[in-house]
Amino acid sequence: MNRICAICLVLVFAFWGCSAKLTKIETAKKISEKIPAKSAFVKVDNLELHYLEAGSGDPMILIHGWLCSGASWEKVIPILAEKFHVYAIDLPGHGLSDKPLTDDIRYSTDNQAKWVIGFMDRLSIEKAYIVGHSMGGEIVAKIALAAPQRVKKLVMVDATGLEKNPKIIPFYLRMARGLHLYSPAFRMAFRTGVKIFLRLSMYYSENPVDEDFVEQLMLTTFASQKDRKCAIKVTNEGLFKSFIDDRAPAITTPTLLVWGKYDKVVPLSLGKRYHDLIPGSKLVVIDKSGHIVPFEKPQELCKAIFLFCDNAQGQA
Repeated sequence: MNRICAICLVLVFAFWGCSAKLTKIETAKKISEKIPAKSAFVKVDNLELHYLEAGSGDPMILIHGWLCSGASWEKVIPILAEKFHVYAIDLPGHGLSDKPLTDDIRYSTDNQAKWVIGFMDRLSIEKAYIVGHSMGGEIVAKIALAAPQRVKKLVMVDATGLEKNPKIIPFYLRMARGLHLYSPAFRMAFRTGVKIFLRLSMYYSENPVDEDFVEQLMLTTFASQKDRKCAIKVTNEGLFKSFIDDRAPAITTPTLLVWGKYDKVVPLSLGKRYHDLIPGSKLVVIDKSGHIVPFEKPQELCKAIFLFCDNAQGQA
């Protein structure tokens, strides 16, 4: 088994390839037309942030996970936009947002939370429903801690942020992290290798890897050498840092936790741990899903969000 996993890891990291680099506007148009959603840019702290916008009603902000983008909510946006005014942000260092590589910009999850609040300020969004997936789930928790008056309700989907997380990820991911293999892996990321990585780590075994998701990663995260260098910087500065085990009990915002039952990257045990830590939180477990719930089970995810947001107290 160890040999098989090691071979698979090599396959993920061993290929070299690049997508043809489109301009930001061309890429934004290509992505937004498929969703569909309006594509726009806004300046926050001198950083140009890209976001997707759709629907009307109360504002709902969607925060993606590690190395993804607002487009990773592709299957969710049209459903949520039936009821909410949806904003899906590309965090700094991700997607089509600015990706400075200088030391004065640090892609910590605490800084990302501040940039999201800055985004709300720039668009005059006083209060919103805020939904975060994976590392985005950790970020939205930090928004609720830093500015609880800005968050109407909080939804954390397969959220990182707990200290135990990096200790219980699959051994081949621990090995890659311990040996600092992210840097050569990102520099040599090839479409087939990315797809194998998603299959091994992110998806429930019965679910097909979504080709749109792979395409988005190749168009943004791995489109150029600068994108790849920024992916390394984002990983080093933001992934599995600044844990919130001791801060989570201070979250007073009504909170929904949604977890893929077969998540390997952020196992369900951590969802149960968050449920214990956050007072009054509700936990919904989605069957036949791994880590990428917004692509694997978008209908089930949206149903859970609608039920939660329709309930004034956020209770079952």
